[in-house]
Amino acid sequence: MKGKKGIELSINFVVIIVLSVVMLGFGLTLLYKSVGSAWQSVESIGGCDDSAVNDLLGSQRIAICPSTIEKAHRSKAYTAYVGVKNTGTAAMDFKVALRAESGVDPQGQKIPDSYMANNRVIFTFEKDDNNFPLQPNERKIMPVIAKIPSNTKPGTYYIGMNVCSCTSAFPDNCRYTLTNPDCTVDSMTVKVV
Repeated sequence: MKGKKGIELSINFVVIIVLSVVMLGFGLTLLYKSVGSAWQSVESIGGCDDSAVNDLLGSQRIAICPSTIEKAHRSKAYTAYVGVKNTGTAAMDFKVALRAESGVDPQGQKIPDSYMANNRVIFTFEKDDNNFPLQPNERKIMPVIAKIPSNTKPGTYYIGMNVCSCTSAFPDNCRYTLTNPDCTVDSMTVKVV
């Protein structure tokens, strides 16, 4: 009798372990699919890549590609590219910032600033590399992910890109202000449908 109870316990234990592993796998699959659908795959925008931004830079200090994302859908993400070139004669540190500055709805009415502060197009650098040093004439091209939250109102959003440079002698120059001569501004438009 003792031998049979031991075998029954072992078989029950194995069955419970197998069912637990199967249920865990099913749960993880379900979780992955639900989270993955919240931000569907990141879409690349035709014609924009490292070489396109490199061509746009030329003798300019900054470039962004594309300058407009047409028909951006909510709950989707898009890749844009930002390029920075040190046009100075000394090595400098650079800081890049992108932010939704303003917007208009489909009827042409300004989207309120209070809404813009909480429900905007979100930009993230792929590798958190928005602070970096560059030697004279050196360039850096960075992919940037533009995420359109599901609660974003349809309309046209104007995105400001600020690139500030500083040297170790003047680190405060990397802070963006409207009057800082060491900052260059460019923009991008995102049309959310």
